[in-house]
Amino acid sequence: MNTIDADVLVTGGTGFIGRWLLAALTARGRRVVAPIRGAKGREAELRAFVARIGGDRTKLVVVEGDVEREGMGLAVRLAGLRDVYHLAAR
Repeated sequence: MNTIDADVLVTGGTGFIGRWLLAALTARGRRVVAPIRGAKGREAELRAFVARIGGDRTKLVVVEGDVEREGMGLAVRLAGLRDVYHLAAR
């Protein structure tokens, strides 16, 4: 299992508020992990949005995840987390 070093976890990162939060946090130099369903097919568009509105796409890590699954469906370990923004909703 791979380990990702990030200091912020944002659920709901593909939503309206979540996208803007990803950009704001990464623009401030925060290392952010965003677990999303269908990550492989959605990562490029999300990174492009973050960069387009002034965020730092290099500080964003997009991983496969689902808040409705046990352990959020993560296949990675998260190290160094300090803050969690839970914006996901069904």
